[in-house]
Amino acid sequence: MQNRSATKAVSRCSLNLLVFLLVSTFLPMLFALVFKLVTHSETLTNNESLFCNYLAMYGVAFPLYLLLSRSMEKSAPEKHTMSVGSFLICLMICIALMIVGNLVGNVINLVLTTLFSDLNAFTLNDFVFNDSPYFFLVLAVICAPIIEEILLRKVFIDRVRKYGDGWAILLSGLLFGLLHGNFTQFFYAALLGAFLAFIYIKTGKLQYTIAMHMILNFIGSAVPLMLLRNVDTSVLLSENATEAEILAMLPDLIPLLLVVGIEYLIAFAGIILLCCSFRQFELEPPAEKTPASYIFRSIPLWLFIVVSLATFIIAMI
Repeated sequence: MQNRSATKAVSRCSLNLLVFLLVSTFLPMLFALVFKLVTHSETLTNNESLFCNYLAMYGVAFPLYLLLSRSMEKSAPEKHTMSVGSFLICLMICIALMIVGNLVGNVINLVLTTLFSDLNAFTLNDFVFNDSPYFFLVLAVICAPIIEEILLRKVFIDRVRKYGDGWAILLSGLLFGLLHGNFTQFFYAALLGAFLAFIYIKTGKLQYTIAMHMILNFIGSAVPLMLLRNVDTSVLLSENATEAEILAMLPDLIPLLLVVGIEYLIAFAGIILLCCSFRQFELEPPAEKTPASYIFRSIPLWLFIVVSLATFIIAMI
């Protein structure tokens, strides 16, 4: 009975997330069409497109997801206070996971675009450079962390953790990575999602994961945006850029290189801390162990995975 309940809970949560994904994917097209009709414009600016995307995601898909999840049984973790030192250690580990996952994602992206020449690489320009950086920063650094932590930590974990904290962490990370919509971001988002899920389960307080998520988005989005705003990135991204052109840009790139260097030092320290404190990441065993076969026999879960991977491929075509 417990095992069948686990399958049902995972299926229900996955189906709710699938609805969220589909609404977030297709509703912006309708919003964009209405926007063009109202403004009598043929194309939308980057920020107008962002507005349509986030309106669909946070204004429609997210409330719908909460509504669909409302009737499900919840089991919130016990609340514990995290010290400042523990918070900083966890943040350093998060930065390490972000950088390692980002490197893996870039390698996979490079391999795919090399093997399949018709595919387009997902680059920094695809999500950082917009008409108004402040609009993007409000969405990416403030709104996104709050909504995403409620979505895949609070709501999701509270409804599946009774079948095992390990499964809740694994699925939270996997689904969080898939929701990012591309291979480049999948790996670091999955690693971070799993670690943030662990922190939420251990502390029971969403404010810690929201704060870390905001800091990470600031480091990953706001800092490159501010430091590269006055740099001609077309030269860096061009295959025909000469050595002289690149050398001429070095003075403008020094602040970014310094920041990246500091981040890599923090990441190195985070990896050491992760290895040294690995034994502290033990989880409380569930009252009744749920076999993997009952978790992964969920049809909606596999449907969500397939649809998400399809969006990855479509984004690269």
